[in-house]
Formats: sequence, structure tokens, C-alpha cells
Amino acid sequence: MKKFLFLILFISLLFSKEMLIKINNVSKEEIPFLLKEGFYIYEVGKNYIIGAIDEGKFLPIKNKYSYEILIEDMLDYHQRMAPGDNFGRFHSYQEIVDTFNIIAQNNPDLVRLDTIGYSVQNRLILAMKISQNAGSDEHRPRIVWDGTTHGNENIGAEVCLYLVRYLLSNYGVDPLVTHLINTREIWVIPIVNPDGMAARTRGNANGVDLNRDYGFAWWQETPAPFSQPEIRAIRNFFQRAPFVLYITYHSGTRAAMWPWSYTSAATYDSIFHSFLTQRYSYYTGYPAFQIARGLYEARGTSSDFGYGAEGALCLAIELCSPHVPDTTQIDTICRANLSANLEMLKRVGWGIRGRVYDSLTNEPIKAIIELQPPYSPVYSDTCGYFFRYCSEGTYSLRIFANGYQEKIIDNIYVPPDTYIFIDIPLVRDTLQPLFAYKNIFAIINDQPNYINYTFPSFVLGRENNKRLSLGVKGWVVYDMQIPIINGPGMDFMVIEDTIDPEGCSVYVSNNWNGPWYFCGVDTGTSYFDLSNAGVSYCRYIKIIDQGYGVNGPTGGYDLDAIEAVVSNVPALTIRQIVIYDSLGNNNGRIDPGETCFSVINLRNVGRQPANNIIGILKTNDQYVTILDSIASFGDIPPDSLRNNENDRFLIYASSQTPRSHIVNFQLYLYGSNYTDSLRFNLEIGELTVTDPIPDNRQPEPLYYAYDDIDTFYQQCEPFEWVEIRNVGTRLPITSDDQTIRIPLPFPIY
Repeated sequence: MKKFLFLILFISLLFSKEMLIKINNVSKEEIPFLLKEGFYIYEVGKNYIIGAIDEGKFLPIKNKYSYEILIEDMLDYHQRMAPGDNFGRFHSYQEIVDTFNIIAQNNPDLVRLDTIGYSVQNRLILAMKISQNAGSDEHRPRIVWDGTTHGNENIGAEVCLYLVRYLLSNYGVDPLVTHLINTREIWVIPIVNPDGMAARTRGNANGVDLNRDYGFAWWQETPAPFSQPEIRAIRNFFQRAPFVLYITYHSGTRAAMWPWSYTSAATYDSIFHSFLTQRYSYYTGYPAFQIARGLYEARGTSSDFGYGAEGALCLAIELCSPHVPDTTQIDTICRANLSANLEMLKRVGWGIRGRVYDSLTNEPIKAIIELQPPYSPVYSDTCGYFFRYCSEGTYSLRIFANGYQEKIIDNIYVPPDTYIFIDIPLVRDTLQPLFAYKNIFAIINDQPNYINYTFPSFVLGRENNKRLSLGVKGWVVYDMQIPIINGPGMDFMVIEDTIDPEGCSVYVSNNWNGPWYFCGVDTGTSYFDLSNAGVSYCRYIKIIDQGYGVNGPTGGYDLDAIEAVVSNVPALTIRQIVIYDSLGNNNGRIDPGETCFSVINLRNVGRQPANNIIGILKTNDQYVTILDSIASFGDIPPDSLRNNENDRFLIYASSQTPRSHIVNFQLYLYGSNYTDSLRFNLEIGELTVTDPIPDNRQPEPLYYAYDDIDTFYQQCEPFEWVEIRNVGTRLPITSDDQTIRIPLPFPIY
């Protein structure tokens, strides 16, 4: 009977419709309860809250509050507002992709169109650059817009498309537009969530709210921070170069908002944020407020990521209510936001700009530039240029970079409505310890009844008596920019600024998203040795509060800085492993029964050469035999690659090796001035995904098959391919007579 009731509940939720509800006579104190019940909030007003909820989850809210049903079925409403495959007067995903391609083809000198990633269902995520000589980097202040992070909020993509068309159609005609394109680097990402747009759903194809998936101030509303391919694409896009201003479009209410969304604490740039949103409001009539104060606290949002992790001033614009406007309002909304965007384009070039470079070599430096006040950081790009928006006034700049002496420049006067340019040479200092350069993840356990007034940017640079309080079981990841090398003794120090020391666990990696290697656990300010993690160098450090303290405004480990020892020694790492299986099926992989040659590419990330390097390859795996385990790599200068192409390893995998079997290898390295060991894994009999249907038959491949074919059975009669909806659950079957338990729940296509 219980199983039957569960099945009824599951089916009812599966087919329940989503409604737009207005709850009356309700205060902000009720928001945590509403969110817990699955109520997605669009608008918070005086004594009312408007939001969406699945009909199957509505009963607890229905029984507790007075309410009005504004839209009975949001999907049906969306289909009426944007009918058919072409979305009526709204543009469909394919129409926007096609339009952007045509625009790029017709404006080669002004436009560059990039595919910055792919959605879950393999749709394109496009980013368009608009600038004079768009194919080259002219070192101009950068601004970026994105739209339709929530797939059922089409109007964001429309505003982006309208802006692109206006700028390009008026270039060479309107002096202001021509000037802006010639002096700014403009980026537009029209659709962050193409799968959701195609399906008319808020989430992506995995059902995930993408505006809860960013790694800054993330908190358990998605499978993991940066778990979705769409958000990883946006994150990777931001690593190309720093932006001055980031504007992200949503709909469901009318507002011009600024960070933070995860806390009601003010940003250090709240004066600039407030002023920019008020200017935006001047053209649109949107109310202007901080997200967490005017709506509710939300974690893992794009605006917090753009400002907190990347240093860009951010505006989150809610374009209209309801989330899909009547089609007669599309042009009106686009025109109002165009006027606001033209002002943002003007202002993005005002303030302080300059170039940071080595005082002796003139080489550019990727540095952190802190405007004082308001004491918030921005970054210089790979060519050393930086751009910092600010209003008229007198400021100081603090400039710090790994490997250089810190510099402070005082009494910088910024005139109104323009900018000042400053050349900033830095003096090399190789004895300074390395420090944290950028925050990658910040999972801060900030309880609703406390306000944490500490921020991840406090950890950047050397020890400064400013701390980030993680909260109980909170954790962070920092990019050290320059690899920490495993030298003699301790390699880096984690500094806690508190009179009440707390414990933390420390992990290291050479990739921003792991895998992570445990380096140690300690209390208070502590030293760590990379030897404990079994790595020769690392670039990223993950710090996790041990969870023994009590939450409060400064709960959890209080991280002041991470400082690393500068070791003038060589440090080798594996860059690439190449398999030659010409004696087998010649597919570039090791399969059961094959004898293969292996070439390993080593890179020296250290500061001294590694001389006369010999490698000895070992494994304890029962299925693998190393027939030739010794290879010569010769001398490897700093920041150079060498391999054993002329002295290859020889490896044999038994024919009894199970498919997809992972083998652990250890490469021992010896030289006249170097000794180390490196670990790596290889997969024997890797199962690869192939698409039997040509991509030109479908917008994206829909059917997948595995190339693991058992040739001992008679081939069955050929069948036509039948297309299904995605890659299903992969079952760990390793033999023909194996019985397995099917994991539940699992996707059915």
C-alpha cells in the first residue's frame, strides 16, 4: 500500500503544473518557509510575495496563507505568449543562433562570434564581441551582458538581441554609438540556458536552477558548485579577461539590483553599485535596491560570482512582470533598457585605467589592483592593462602581484565623466612569499540569524589582519596563480586571524575543480608540506572548516591569508601521456591483450633546470606488465617540455583485463639534481561514446551507443536506429553472466 501511495505521489508531481501565486498579508520573515516548500520568489512587496510553485507542492502554503492564483499554468501561459516552435513574436533559440551568425558574417571588422560552451543537450552557448577590430585585443574597458539564465525568461535574450542590432546598425551613423564601439570591448551572451529556453522551463535539461550553481557563496541548491556545463562555460569565459561591468537579465518582477544576494551586508562598492542602478532606473522606472535586502537571500548567483570572484561591478536587472510579457510590450521593454545600456556603456570607460609591468623588462604583470576607498580588488589582464570604474574624486591605489614588491599610489584625482591613465612599474622581488590571487569557490555557512561581514577578498595578498570567517563546515578554494613547489621542509602556511584558534582540513590540486589531495589538518595558523599530499607542486588550495565551532557572525575558521615558500628548485609534472598501440588495433588506447608503447611529456614548472632525468615506471596491477620500465628524458629547463619519444616505455595488458579497468602507475624520476615520483592512471579497455546518426540530421546528437562489441555471439539482424532523448544511466556490467542491482532513481528516455 505504501509503495502504491508513493507511486501516486511521484506521478502527481511529475505531471503537476506550475502556478504563479500571490500570497497576501505575509512578511519577509516567512520567506525561509516558502523557499523550503519549493516556492520560487519573483517579487517581494509590502505585505505580499509573488512566486511560482508546482501544484503538487502547494498544499502547505494553501492551508497557511491567503492567496491569489495569477497564472493557472505557467507552461501553458508561456506557450500562449510564445506559441509554436518559432515562439511567435519572441525569437526561438535557433533564430537567435542563426541571427547572430548572420550578424557576424556581415560585420567581420566589428564582430567576433565565439562558442564558449555547450548545454546539457549540446546546444551552443554563444558570446558575441562587438568592438573596432574585433579580431584583436585593443585593451579597452570590457562590459558583458547575458540573458535567459532561466529558460522561461525569454525577454532577456530579446533585450540582448535588440542591443546588438542597434549598436551595429548605428555604427558609422550615430557618433555616440561609433565612439562607444571604437573605445569599448562589448560582449553579449544572449542565452545562458538554451535547453531551458527550448523547453520553456526555468531550469536546464537537468532540472537545475542555473542561478544557484555558481561557486561563489554556493549552498547546496544544486548538485555541486559549478556542476552544470552552462555555468562552467560562463565561469571559463570570465577567465579570459577581467570585466569592468557585468549586467545579467531576468524577469518576473521589475527591478534594478546589485549584489550581494547571499547576505544583506553591503558591498564595498555599494556607493557605485547604488549610483549605477539608480541611473539604470532613470530610464526604465525600475526600483533600485540590493538583492538580499529588496528580495531575499539567494546563494550561488551570477551577480555575486561576477563581483565577488571576478571583481566586476554587477547589475541584476528584472525586466518585467510576469516573467513572459505580452508581445505588445517586447519593443517597449527593449527600448527602455537600450537607453539605460547606452549610459552604462559610457560610464564603463570612466574612472582609472593603467598598465602594470615589470620595471626592468617592461613585461606585463597580472596583478591585483585595490581602489582605496572602497578597498575592493580588480585584476589586470594578460597584457597588464586594468580598468576601474569610479566617480569623480581623489583615491589611492594599492597594487600587489606575486613575485613583486607591493606599491601604493596616493592622491589620484579622477575628473568627472572621463578617465585617468597611470603607468605602474613594479620591482621584482623573488624572496616574497606567494599569496592567494583569486577566489574560486566560497561556501560560507552564514546562518540567517547572523550577518557575516567578512568577504573572500580579504584573503587575497599577504597577511593583513583581515579575515574571512568560513562558518561551521564552510570551505573555500583559492588560486595561487603561481605553482607552489614541493621543496625541502614546509611548503606553505595557512594563517588564521583570531584569538580563538579553530581547526581546518587542507587539500591541494593542480586543477580548479579537483581532484583534491589531502595535505593535512591542523588548528590555527599552520604549516603544510606537499609531500603529505603526494604531489610535486600545486596551484589551488582548498580549506575546510572542521565543524567543531559554533556559528555566529565570525563562526568557523577565520582565514587571513595563504603564504607559500618560494623554492628555487626544479619541479616536474606530467603534461600528457600518449599511447602507441600499432601492434594492436591502433586506436590510441590500451585495450585488453595489447602491447603498447607509452610516451610521457614532462613539464618543468620550477625555477631551476632538472638535469639528466631518468624515469622508472612501476605498477602493482595484476593485469598489467611493464616490459620496458626505464626511459631517458634528458635535461628539462624551467618552463619547458621534454618527453621519452626516443626511449619509450613498453606496457602489456592481459587479455583477461576487465573493460574500463583503471590502472595506477607510479613514475619515479631521478636526475643529477632531482628526485621525485609522480602518480597517474590509465584506463584499460575504455568505453567510448559514439554517435551513429550524422550531426547534420539533427540539431544535436540524440542517440548514443558504446563501442564495446562482444564478437563471440552471432550478429543479429540489422535494425533501424531509434532516437531517444539523452545518455541514460550507465550500468557497471563487466561480464556476460553478471547480475546487478539497478540504481534508483535513474533517468528513463
